[in-house]
Amino acid sequence: MYHSEAILLSDGRILVSGSDPQDFVNPQEYRVEVYVPPYLLDGRLQPNILSLPNKDWTYGGNFQVTIQTFQTGPIKFSLLGAVASTHGQSMGIRTIFPEVKPSPTFLRVSC
Repeated sequence: MYHSEAILLSDGRILVSGSDPQDFVNPQEYRVEVYVPPYLLDGRLQPNILSLPNKDWTYGGNFQVTIQTFQTGPIKFSLLGAVASTHGQSMGIRTIFPEVKPSPTFLRVSC
């Protein structure tokens, strides 16, 4: 609906809310929903981020992210652009998957 929002929460869930139909046919919507992606429900433990660089991440930079992980396989790391949206969309939203080089206690991230 018009003026609806979908916001990514810090734990990976998605909060969906809002409407403003302004058409005198559809009712105003006041419910708030939370979508939980299947990968949060299948028993996998998510890694804990213990520390991040205390500076801006720049293109071409290398950064160390300290994590506590419970898996032994490959690790996928993503960065999401923090944006504000209206009308249910944001033209600036993006997700990038930089190269990562894992060690037992940290990731080396190359942007």
